[in-house]
Amino acid sequence: LSAGQIIALNKFRGQPINSGVLTLYFALPWRPNAAEEDALAWGMADVSTFQIEVDIEGTVITPVLKAQAYKLPVSANMGPIIKQRRFVVPVGATGLINFTTLPRDDSYLALHAVSANISDIEVIVDGEQMIKSTVANLHAGQEVYGLVPQSGYTHLAFDRRNRNSDLLTMTRQRNGQNVRVSDFQLDFTMTSATSFTLITEQVGTRD
Repeated sequence: LSAGQIIALNKFRGQPINSGVLTLYFALPWRPNAAEEDALAWGMADVSTFQIEVDIEGTVITPVLKAQAYKLPVSANMGPIIKQRRFVVPVGATGLINFTTLPRDDSYLALHAVSANISDIEVIVDGEQMIKSTVANLHAGQEVYGLVPQSGYTHLAFDRRNRNSDLLTMTRQRNGQNVRVSDFQLDFTMTSATSFTLITEQVGTRD
């Protein structure tokens, strides 16, 4: 993600922003209790290397970068974590845009469209309508739970109640067995024919 996108997502979760500081969360301090906060934390006991790559803006003349980490003296393997990725949603006209190419592997915690040109969203999983709402109503419902929708973004937070268990899973029960969904559709109603970046937050084991 870009630094601006990381900051926007941190603000959405109600986290403080300090000038000159870019915070990367490997646990979830906004969760209501310690168990929820640590459930998706990054354990390092089974990790041999850990790297962070930072691209510095080309116009910066004398960049200075310092890193500081807060760690707990606890030995734990890395379990499920939140994985953030970016996709481009192509938009060639106003009106309904159907997007069907997101991965159907890990469960989804949230989706963040870097666009203010979306008026309505519908989510369909294996033919079942999961969400159909205006963006205004979605954001109003998020604010009830303390989330802070950001200007220029359209947020779809499946965990708006601030619970790790509130996920959009990519499996369904069929004949007593969990099977992978075969169809995952996002329908965006666009007010402008402008392509946009879609940030996904999925929960699963590391790749």
